[in-house]
Amino acid sequence: MSKLIILILLAIPAVSSADVFPDANNIALKDVRAFDASAVVSSFLGVEDVINRSSLETATNDAFVLGPRRDGVEVNVAAPNYLRCYIQVGGDGPGLIVYRISIRLWD
Repeated sequence: MSKLIILILLAIPAVSSADVFPDANNIALKDVRAFDASAVVSSFLGVEDVINRSSLETATNDAFVLGPRRDGVEVNVAAPNYLRCYIQVGGDGPGLIVYRISIRLWD
């Protein structure tokens, strides 16, 4: 029985960060060493009483900028590559909050 379990576990493909992104990203981003990166709350509807927009934008921007820095990429407003995270937040008060995130790169 233990051999059967081991065979099943070995048949499951491993998940890695490379599985998340399209194959062409490693080519498109090969020589990129710096980004002008920032996060922006592009829409904010129906949640004003529950979430502070400024606090959300600051916290999201700090976390978004930390990712490339952690991976050794410089974040610099003078960089020729723009990496933006757009967040749309909406809801119906504290009972329902929905969000959408879009990340875009311009070079």
